[in-house]
This record gives sequence, structure tokens and C-alpha cells, in this order.
Amino acid sequence: MSYITLHQFKYNGSGPSLTKTEAKAEYFKRMESDSVWKTNLYPLLTDSNGGQSDDFPIFFENTTKMYSKIQKITNNSRQIRRLVNTLPGIAGRTYTNEVLANEIFFTNEIEGVKTNREDIKTMVDEQKNDKTPTKKRLQSTVRMYRDIFNQKIIKIYSLEDIRRIYDSLLQGEIPDKKLPDGKYFRNKEVWIGSAMKSFHRPPKNESEISDKLKQLIYFMNDADVPEIPKAIVTHFMFENTHPFYDGNGRTGRYLLSEYLSSKIDPYTGLIISTSIHNEQSKYYKIFKEAERRDNFGDLTVFIEQILSIIIEGQLDVRTNLVDKLEAFNKSAKILNKVFAHTEEYEEANLKKWRIFSVFFILLQSYLFNMDDNGITDTQLINFWYNTNTRVFKKNKMPEIIGWLEENNWIYRAKSNPIIHKFTDSTKVTLNLAEKD
Repeated sequence: MSYITLHQFKYNGSGPSLTKTEAKAEYFKRMESDSVWKTNLYPLLTDSNGGQSDDFPIFFENTTKMYSKIQKITNNSRQIRRLVNTLPGIAGRTYTNEVLANEIFFTNEIEGVKTNREDIKTMVDEQKNDKTPTKKRLQSTVRMYRDIFNQKIIKIYSLEDIRRIYDSLLQGEIPDKKLPDGKYFRNKEVWIGSAMKSFHRPPKNESEISDKLKQLIYFMNDADVPEIPKAIVTHFMFENTHPFYDGNGRTGRYLLSEYLSSKIDPYTGLIISTSIHNEQSKYYKIFKEAERRDNFGDLTVFIEQILSIIIEGQLDVRTNLVDKLEAFNKSAKILNKVFAHTEEYEEANLKKWRIFSVFFILLQSYLFNMDDNGITDTQLINFWYNTNTRVFKKNKMPEIIGWLEENNWIYRAKSNPIIHKFTDSTKVTLNLAEKD
């Protein structure tokens, strides 16, 4: 029998609902189970009349389903890393930039904060190459997410650490009137819900918030708690506490991404907001269900459902990578036939080698960019020059690009910066499009 919430247990779907005494008896039974994890985290839970209390601690059961889902996440992670490791240079870099840009875009999109995906990708590239930023907005956010990918571990031991992460992540993104008015956190009451109805009222002031987060910090650093359930419980408690006037969701998702990246892999960690965006209504529904007082702080089902969202995100990544790699390998074989060459330093061979190399990069850019933008000529030339300065001389490669354009293999899609793309006939030749 599947593990169900205590609310579902009380209203069992057939026959009369259980009494409060009977429901509480089941609660005590679960709390006494040998496989239960009890915490000292006391979230604010809401009863059927809208009243709130924090008299039940969070706990969760190590169910077979939970264990199975964690194993699936681990296996998916192994497959994703293996696929990523097979990507050639530009494809790998392009795909990484796409994942980063999507995660930042969607964590803002969930909150209704409008951003431009192309601007984010530009910032990722500029920071990676130590270029002067062309845009000021989101620079700090991009830097924080790049740190996740670079496996820079964040440690949280104090309330000040939480505030420092918030400030760094959302620098310039929070209006002055919504910045915290306490030492670290907000010091006034807020309501979460619609204009007509409040769904959740988090702690009223900084003192209450601090008490909740001190216990959360202790929990986060408890090495005995299973890592992935701990990350999800932490996410729930942080959102339930809602320590800031604005930016709670973005901060909470960042913390979850950072932790899962360090414990699983960066690609799994950096699909959290993307996955939640795809399942947004489900995400909010399971949060609301978990905050019901008649669930007595039992987060077992909540954890299982968040695990499912993570798995769906992983499957999307894996499928996307498999499809792109399959297309790339097919086109690369055709490319090898059309521009057959050897890696020999003979002038007769060098032109074919250079032509093939330009195509090889453009093919990666075409397949692994998730939008219509491509690699710039400068990036392409620098990549090959840094690989082999003798063959891919900077004065020779523009000649090759010009020859390909003159012969209708590529066309200039953009002039500042210069970007070339495949013509329609080239796409057909490389099996990237069907002939009209």
C-alpha cells in the first residue's frame, strides 16, 4: 500500500472520516516507526479554518518509494554525466551555458520577474571569458550560479551567512522598499496568497524568523540526515519561514540547486527552477498540502513528489542530450565524407582540414544552442587558434569562412558581432533538415 498523507488517511475516500483522536493515533504510530526521521523544525501549519500553529515538528518516513526515487536520481545523474563527457569542446561549453541561462531565466519567470534569456547567456559568456559586462542587471545572480557549476561549495553556519547569500544572489534585483528592515531579515508581518484569501502567514517578525532559521541551520549541518531528503526538507522550511519581503523563492531554489549540485551533479542541480517551472501548479499544490495542520508536519509525500519533479527534469535533460548527440554524430559522419581530410601539414590538405574544422564548430553551435543564436566568428577562430596555432592561423581562418560564404555553404546572419550560420542547402546536406 502506498504511503499517504495523514490528511488523506483521515478522509479515507470510502466511508466516514476518522475522528481527530483516530487521526492523531496514526500520527503517533508513524512517529514511533523505526524508519522515521524526526527533526527539531517546527513549521507554521494551517488548519481548515485558516488558523496557524507550530506545535508539530517535521518528520519523514524512509519509504521504499523514496529510496527507489533517490536511486533513480543517482542512476540518471550517472547517465547525464556520461553523456556530457562525450560532448566535443564547443558543444559542451554551449550546452553548459544554455543550462545556466535557462535556470536563471526560469527562477525569475516563476516569480513573474521578467528577464531576457539572451542577455543572461551573454553575461555567462562574458564572465567566463573575463570580458567587460555589457549589461549591469543580474551580474551577481549569474556569478552565483556559475559558482554552482564550478562546484564552489557554500557553507551556512549563521544567520549572517543566509543574509550574505541573499544579498549576493539578488544584488540590484530587490526594490529598496522591499529590502529587509531588520538586522538580517524582514521585521514586519506578510501574507502569502491572493488578494482575496491568505494561504499562509509566515513568522511575524525577525525574532521569530531567526528562531526558525537557527534550528534550520543546525538541521542543514547534521551529517546523519540523508542528504537528498535533507535538501528538500530544508527547501520546505525556508519557504515556510519566508524570511524576506521579496526574493524568497529565488533564494530557496538557489540553495536547493547549490546543495543538489554538490551532492549529485551540477546538471541535476541546475534544472531545479526549469523543472519546477514545468510543474508549477503541482509544485504549489504539494506545498499547500504539506502545510496543512492535519498532516502533522509529515513531509514524506512532499519529499517523494519533489523527487518526482527532479526525476522528470533529469529525464528531459537525458532525452535532449541523447537526441542532440545522435543528430550530431550522423551529421559529423556526412561532414567527414564531404570534406574528407587528413591531419597532415601539407598545403593541399590544410584547406580541407580548416574547412572541416569551421563546419565542425558550426555544427556543434547549431545543435546545442537552444535558440537561434550561434557562435561568433571571433569565438570560432580563437577556439581553433588556441587548439593548434600552426594550422589555424588567425589570418587564414577568415579566408576559409569567406570561401564557405561565397560557395553558399554558410551565410552572414549577424554583423555585430559577426555570426555565420548554415544555409538551407547545407542543412539538407548534413541531414539537419529535409529537402523542400
